[in-house]
Amino acid sequence: MPNIYFTADTHLSHEAILRHMPERGKCFASINEMDDHLVDETNRVVGKNDILFHAGDFGWRAGRIGHYRQRLNVRQIHVAQGNHDASSLRTHVSTMELILFRKLEGHDFHIEHRPCLSWNKKQHGGFHAYGHSHGLFEDTLNTLWPGRRAIDVGIDHAYRLTGEWRPLSLDEVLHFIEHTPIPTRCNMNADNSDHHQYPGDHPAMDPDPMLKAGDDPQEPGIRRQP
Repeated sequence: MPNIYFTADTHLSHEAILRHMPERGKCFASINEMDDHLVDETNRVVGKNDILFHAGDFGWRAGRIGHYRQRLNVRQIHVAQGNHDASSLRTHVSTMELILFRKLEGHDFHIEHRPCLSWNKKQHGGFHAYGHSHGLFEDTLNTLWPGRRAIDVGIDHAYRLTGEWRPLSLDEVLHFIEHTPIPTRCNMNADNSDHHQYPGDHPAMDPDPMLKAGDDPQEPGIRRQP
């Protein structure tokens, strides 16, 4: 039986993300270093015959998506389309829809790019996996709605949970939903002691911190609407 993994918000080839997300800027000296590391870590963790669910914002430049897809060994990638995902991504992955509904090892999952307050089969114990907010609001959401059975599976949140820039397994997702994580230090820069930023101490920001004028990969200088 294949193993199941989750990720989101990889933003491959998006150079500005090193500025927008301070943890990435401190762990990676360049966008090429980040891209190489995220691809290598995905290949290390996710087997060729496993299944990877990606909750959106796979990569930045539409013309480079095929390049990164070819470098990933896993055969099945199912994507919940993010606001930065070009429609052409659909030709490189197994599935791309706005919302994915899946029963995974007996658990109902609603997978969508943006977080929801209510989701499919929530009242029957279903789970919700999402990205978009880069883990910045997890503490607030978990405080407001304890036991909510939902989690940001994005690469930034995965790093804060595990200390590694890699996808989360289904078992890890279920575990982290049930347990409060302990923050971890950057394992790539041992002299970094102040790189963590959480909702309580992060400055007010755009609901999508990646969405800045001039950054749109399809229409430079144009700000996309949600």
